[in-house]
Amino acid sequence: MLDTDEISLQAALKQLKQAIYNHELWHKDLTRTIIGRLPCDQRDVAKDAHRHCCLGLWFYQQAPTTLRDHPAFAPLRNSHRHLHELAAQLLTKLTTETSITLADYDEFNTGLDQFRLEVKTLEREIEGILYNHDPLTGAETQLAMATELNKLAEQVQQNIQTCSIAIMNLDHLKHLNDTYGHDTGDRALSVAVRYVVEQLRPYDRVFRYNHEKFLISMPGTDLQTSYRVIERIRQKLHAIAVAYEGPQPIFITASFGLALLEANISPEQCIHHADQAMYAAKSAGRNCTRIWDAAIDDD
Repeated sequence: MLDTDEISLQAALKQLKQAIYNHELWHKDLTRTIIGRLPCDQRDVAKDAHRHCCLGLWFYQQAPTTLRDHPAFAPLRNSHRHLHELAAQLLTKLTTETSITLADYDEFNTGLDQFRLEVKTLEREIEGILYNHDPLTGAETQLAMATELNKLAEQVQQNIQTCSIAIMNLDHLKHLNDTYGHDTGDRALSVAVRYVVEQLRPYDRVFRYNHEKFLISMPGTDLQTSYRVIERIRQKLHAIAVAYEGPQPIFITASFGLALLEANISPEQCIHHADQAMYAAKSAGRNCTRIWDAAIDDD
């Protein structure tokens, strides 16, 4: 997940699209120069040409630091630099009246295809964060949750892997909102979710199930393993302070309910199981984890 606010991401996406559009214009000019055997722009044959085109200027000067450090950014940066190196080779042959072969064109076009692929990957990454994530907490949306759980449920049905899910609910959130204000309550939600995400594996995911509840998917785990993971998170969560303009810091706790995705019941019913287990944790005094079993539904 990118640790960048929504406004910055929207601005970055707009800048990226404009830079890509300008880069396509550069490609058209390059093709025209080669076909017409026109004098080339000397900046295009410089060793650092990739830093001075419109996209390079955005890469190295305007893009948010957190975006530049994102895994999807490095392949795009590399393919962009390689594309300019190939373009410089074509232009150097043009200016020295050396024949440009079909192999030269093919290599350039392969580089161009790879560059465009990396562009689309980064665009989808940013758009996915903007439109499939809750802007307050960074958790993924219900739509993303439904898609992911259906996929995981299918894998469970095919005996590919097991999957545990957990429902997390902050304790005394209404009291927090009423006493310190909704801004503090929102901050508590954001702090809690971002901490949970940091403690999980890259392929575990956190979704905003509703205003106060969050669903955690942990593929490849059984209930014993997921219980240990959630308990570790729960115990450490209490030590994290929520920023508040008051004499004392605010500390939060959460209650968790665990259940398995099961082959013979729907994902919705499995979510209900985890939800019921979470309410059992609330009934047990809060700040604890409960695993669903049939006795919970009977209570």
